[in-house]
Amino acid sequence: MILWLACQSPPPEADAVTGDLLVATVASDFGAGTLTSFSTSDEHLEPAFRTTSGDPALAADGDDVFLLQRLGIDTIDVLDSDDPRSVRLSFSTGERSNPQTVVACGGRWLVPLYERTSLPLLSPATGHILAEVDVAAEADADGLPEAASALPLGDDTALVALQRLDRTAGWAPDPVGRVVTVDCATAVVTHVHETGPNPVLLSGPDAVPWVGSETGLSIWTEEGVEPWLDVDALGGIPWRAAVVGGRAVIITRTLDWTWGVACIDGNQVVQGPRNPAFLPSVAAGIDGRAWVAARPGFGVDPGEAGLWPIDPESCEAGAVVPTDLPPYDLISP
Repeated sequence: MILWLACQSPPPEADAVTGDLLVATVASDFGAGTLTSFSTSDEHLEPAFRTTSGDPALAADGDDVFLLQRLGIDTIDVLDSDDPRSVRLSFSTGERSNPQTVVACGGRWLVPLYERTSLPLLSPATGHILAEVDVAAEADADGLPEAASALPLGDDTALVALQRLDRTAGWAPDPVGRVVTVDCATAVVTHVHETGPNPVLLSGPDAVPWVGSETGLSIWTEEGVEPWLDVDALGGIPWRAAVVGGRAVIITRTLDWTWGVACIDGNQVVQGPRNPAFLPSVAAGIDGRAWVAARPGFGVDPGEAGLWPIDPESCEAGAVVPTDLPPYDLISP
């Protein structure tokens, strides 16, 4: 696959990257992807400006945007948020490490690696490993804890969610998930919090850490993870979230992988529409709406795939804006 990418002509270079959302798109066969930007105010999708692997992820912190390339590539490119065509730094996270996101913590970058039992803390200047946080003790039966998401919790601390999926039993989640608090200055786990199965960290209004799991949505506190909204209230398992005007728009999925959205305002939940497509990501647009990535699946009309706008107050959906390749991830840099 890497040789195939190297032999392709790059997409035409845009004059400037002016959209308020950065969008990673990926071919339906996951053979390759591209980066582009999207202006939510006029629903204009700009030409793609670079190619990616078939499994990219996007993250942002301050002036830096991170392009994580997985699917056997396992690298991180650090892009300039003002001009994502510019690569400031590029480095490997290790063969078959499968990086998930990047969180700034204690003057370092914390990177959850799905295929490792430790969390590297990297130098923002070089990408070199400065220290590693051991989370092997939190692994499930297969020996890997599956570190999958993270959130900053202060200048020197961060939260990391460990999915604890048992690969020897068809990737079944352990009944008890884990969220660990990491001190990035000392590279140690200071607290371990039990959660429902298969946890994911989400940033709620006012950057309050939320924990989604197969039992519903919980709120992280220093005393522990407090259950809040169950899956019946949400219409599914929380997967991703974006905050727009103080309201949260959450992607949900059922255990049989039916996707939809829910909107939360305080303690009020409005269940939004379902979508037969796979919904991997959501981000807030400057137009006051949330934008959801919708990818076609088996039996899904390709016309239903693209960027799907959601009104955060009514939780009603607008018309899908098509993309050249199906969208895979998107962020507000």
